[in-house]
Amino acid sequence: MDIVLNYWAILAAAVAAMLVGSIWYAKPVFGKTWMALVNMTPEKAKKGQAMAMIGMAIGALITAYILAHFVAIAIGSPFFSETSDLMQGIYTAFWAWLGFGFAQMISGPLFAKSSWNLFLINTGNMLVTLIAMGAIIGAWR
Repeated sequence: MDIVLNYWAILAAAVAAMLVGSIWYAKPVFGKTWMALVNMTPEKAKKGQAMAMIGMAIGALITAYILAHFVAIAIGSPFFSETSDLMQGIYTAFWAWLGFGFAQMISGPLFAKSSWNLFLINTGNMLVTLIAMGAIIGAWR
């Protein structure tokens, strides 16, 4: 099976991930609650913010690149043969989130007794981010 990747779609998906995160963690959305849950102050948040954003951008590119491989494999499989490339991208992103994101992150509230609200905020962001990325990668083949 030849895997063909659209690097512009990967770049667009990474940009979308950064946009989703900046909206998701904005104070009017979940930012204020998230900051309280992790004991973050605006002053602490500003320190090292540029490096944090660079790190997140690199992480978003890696995630988009790997998700593009997953989507390419899914599109070539008979499991998704009845759906559009867009929907295959979304389905693949959802299953990646459920199997790798949700399933791994649930250990926080279960074992470390961290906040369920923090878990829901973070995993919700991951779900919306991956769905956006999967939609872009699937539709822009």
